Amino acid sequence: MLRFGASRNILLRRLSFRKFGTSLRLFDANAFAMPAMSPTMEKGGIVQWKFKVGEPFSAGDVLLEVETDKAQIDVEAQDDGKIAKIIIGDGAKDVPVGDTIAFLAEVDDDLSTLKIPDVTAAPKKDAAPKTEPLSKPISKPVENPTEVRSNETVSSAATKSADMKQVLLPSVAIELSLNGIKKEDALKNIKATGTKGRLLKGDVLAYVGKINKDSPSKIASYIEKGEKLDLSNIELREPAVQETKESTSKESTKMVKEPIILNEYIALRAKPGASLEKLELALGQYLDSMFQKAHNDTLVDTRSQFYDPIFEDLLSIESNKPRFTLSYELIELENEDIPSRRSRASEADIFDLLSNETPASQVNEKSNNNATEFVVSLRVEVNDKYPDSMERAQKFVSYMKQLQL
Repeated sequence: MLRFGASRNILLRRLSFRKFGTSLRLFDANAFAMPAMSPTMEKGGIVQWKFKVGEPFSAGDVLLEVETDKAQIDVEAQDDGKIAKIIIGDGAKDVPVGDTIAFLAEVDDDLSTLKIPDVTAAPKKDAAPKTEPLSKPISKPVENPTEVRSNETVSSAATKSADMKQVLLPSVAIELSLNGIKKEDALKNIKATGTKGRLLKGDVLAYVGKINKDSPSKIASYIEKGEKLDLSNIELREPAVQETKESTSKESTKMVKEPIILNEYIALRAKPGASLEKLELALGQYLDSMFQKAHNDTLVDTRSQFYDPIFEDLLSIESNKPRFTLSYELIELENEDIPSRRSRASEADIFDLLSNETPASQVNEKSNNNATEFVVSLRVEVNDKYPDSMERAQKFVSYMKQLQL
């Protein structure tokens, strides 16, 4: 049981009037109003009075037990006194908060001479101002008939006939039961503003008259307007074609990569009597062999225990594609006293042509001839598509430097 102590001002409001004369002092009884057990409480019931008329009580004693829609609560006395008169007795229901339910007096007061005010006319005075504001807002909408017509069109567009097969929401079912309306009658007579003919609590309140009848339809029409996005006032932005083209062209020029080119000049000294045709043929064969060797050689240490040719072949990217391209030019620096004699071109080798050792039978014939010097201008362009291109191109250049003087 919850306990509630009524305030001192409500329980014991002393309204004493002193009169001068030969008679004794007379005091009025204090009105005891129906207490509010919670901020939202409007009405309550009296279960039982714990004291009878004329019985004294002390501060802290339970005067009566009050019943709300949630619990039964004891009301305690704040000061000493006694009950002079009980206006509303045990078992009363729906007693408004603030109505006088009893009169209290002091312990020493004489109840026979105590004046108790008449409370029968008090509720009538309070009821009069409640009816006054109701008459004012009703007459205002009639002044503008155009507004009434617009409201009717809005309500007719937003409201729909209720779906007869729908399951009522709990709020709707409770409101119908409180107003004594059956489900079948509600679905037939009440216009629905919910989606697909669903009946809402606002529709029932408007039908009963607790709220304005146009409120549900106005809310429904407002929601319907927000369901569709209005793009009528939106203007499309003109695309900046020229700016995008200029920016893309600038970016493309910035992102162009310059090719990686290795230029190398190799000086050669041919044997006396070696012709330019034989040297070019032998140099071409050597370049082809070194090109293949640079692509086929492994880039890791083959003596390692972790080396596996099959595994290395799997790791290489497109091993059959060239990692670089080459071009060369053989330039003769000194072409004087070149003998015009027959030679065996098919048996010519570049190392034989470049070697300084000659057979003894040809010493006398070549002693009078001078060696010829050449320069090989080598240009190697690296393919940056593959990660091992640079390393293999450098290997090729190192092989070609073996011909250096």
